[in-house]
Amino acid sequence: MPKFLKEYLRHDEINEYLDNLSDTYKNLVCVEVVGHTYEGRTIKAIKISVKNSKIKKKNSVLIDAATHAREWISISVALYCIYQLVENNSSYINLLEAIDVVIIPVVNADGYEYTHNKVYYLLIFIWPNKNIIIYF
Repeated sequence: MPKFLKEYLRHDEINEYLDNLSDTYKNLVCVEVVGHTYEGRTIKAIKISVKNSKIKKKNSVLIDAATHAREWISISVALYCIYQLVENNSSYINLLEAIDVVIIPVVNADGYEYTHNKVYYLLIFIWPNKNIIIYF
C-alpha cells in the first residue's frame, strides 16, 4: 500500500514520489517543474501519456490539488489518481491512449507546508439554535 494512503505526505515527499515515478515509468510519465513559490518551493506537474498512441492530437485533462492549503485530502486524491493511472496503467490503457492527463498535486506548496508547521486552534461556541466555529 502506498505511503500516501496511510498518512499525509509533506511537499518534498510528494515531489520525490513524482520523480521516482518518472524514473520508473519513462515511457508513460514526464515530470516537469511548472513554477516556484514565493518561498522557493518547486511546483511540479506530472504528465501521464502513452507515447506511441495512434491518436496524434490528443486532448488533455488537468487536475490540480491543494489550491487551499488546509484541504489536505485533495492532495491524497490527486496522488491516488496518479497511482492508479501510472502503477496500474494496464487497467487504464484505453483511456491513456485517448487523452493525456496532467496532474499538479500541490499548487499552494507554501500554504500546505505552513499548515503542517502551524497549530490551528478550533473553538466551538454553542448557543441555543446557533453553532459558531472559529479558526485562528
